[in-house]
Amino acid sequence: MATITAKMAEWAASVRYEELPTEVVREAKRYLMDSVGCALGGAQQHDVHIAREGLGECAGDGAATVLVTGESWDPSRRRCSMR
Repeated sequence: MATITAKMAEWAASVRYEELPTEVVREAKRYLMDSVGCALGGAQQHDVHIAREGLGECAGDGAATVLVTGESWDPSRRRCSMR
């Protein structure tokens, strides 16, 4: 029996934009814009600067671009232990 996650993944992989109801597309766009706004606002917080500094040391240079700062990290490579 397929798991609920497998069923959701199958649906997500096969759905076409044209098949989505207008309301779903509108809400998805709202959610995306809200997330970007939260990221932009949150990136300026002091604790985020501290976290970025520590995580940047562990992740090092890579192909993943950090939103807002433009830093490039490799989150799959850990150079230090997270305590």
